[in-house]
Amino acid sequence: MKTKKTKTPAQLRTATAALLGDYLKAIEASPVHGEAAEALAFLRCAQADLASVLAGGWIAEAAAATPATPAAPADLTDAQLFAHYRKIAPAEDLAFLVRHGRLSSALEARARAVVKPTAADVGQLRAAWRVEQLAAERAAGVPAVGSLAWHEATRDAADVAA
Repeated sequence: MKTKKTKTPAQLRTATAALLGDYLKAIEASPVHGEAAEALAFLRCAQADLASVLAGGWIAEAAAATPATPAAPADLTDAQLFAHYRKIAPAEDLAFLVRHGRLSSALEARARAVVKPTAADVGQLRAAWRVEQLAAERAAGVPAVGSLAWHEATRDAADVAA
């Protein structure tokens, strides 16, 4: 009966890096067209990411960022909860905007392209969304809030209600 030798994680990483390098050489040797060029760019990024993993870059970052035991919200102080929510707020705001905002295809693509959202990114996207919404309302004939037409419409509505 033969026993199967298992490879160590280091051996697996080295084998994976070699295999990825072979794929890159094969693709680079063939003529590159459209989707193949995108695949080649993806593989180059994957190769760079794998090199970072092999160097221990992501592993060290993940170990440092991951707490040993997750804390229950009830166990955190108000200051700790506020710090946590403040840290995740831009990502949550962006996710909410993409899920529930009526976005144009260009604005949705711009929002989905943001990898690590900051408050400034969310603010810029929100402002662009607002400009699009206001332009759509004006095109539909809805008067701007505070304009003479808006005051006349609200005054007429108040007169009808009275």
